[in-house]
Amino acid sequence: MQTDHPPPLSLKTGCRQNISSDADWLKANLGPFTTVANYSDLKELNVSGMAALQTLSPDQKAELLLDPSTGALENVTVVKEVLNSILKSPDENQLEKFFEKFVEVSKEGNITYITNGDVRDTMLNLTLTALAPKFPLFQTSDYELWFQINLVVLLASFRPSVLVVIPTNLTCGSYSAM
Repeated sequence: MQTDHPPPLSLKTGCRQNISSDADWLKANLGPFTTVANYSDLKELNVSGMAALQTLSPDQKAELLLDPSTGALENVTVVKEVLNSILKSPDENQLEKFFEKFVEVSKEGNITYITNGDVRDTMLNLTLTALAPKFPLFQTSDYELWFQINLVVLLASFRPSVLVVIPTNLTCGSYSAM
């Protein structure tokens, strides 16, 4: 017995009429619920993550970068675009939210380090530059979070030159956490 199933809802269907971009399609069809969908769900709707980047949540951006099918971890330009969209957000918590998901998805995918050195360098440099103004306010637990959890897959790019953004008056505990 054969049954015909309707094709999945996608950007290629009639619901795309008079909508020119993936971002506009998401706003028109999912509205505020866009940010609660998994990135994999958006992919099933044939949404280009990069075309809709400004409408994605930090979680979705982390999933986009770590999705092997996007090739993002081999493309410095894509990584810069994604991270800059996070860093330019008026929501100061976007970077923390991004890295929470980034760590989770990295662990699920057994990613122990980012293999592309240029991508890894770019991610580490942009992140540390963004964190630099906050470092003087960091407690030991903040250094532990960032250097023992959030940045682990990037630390192969940690070089002495990176230390210029780290305050010189660290406590022994904070220094040890790094």
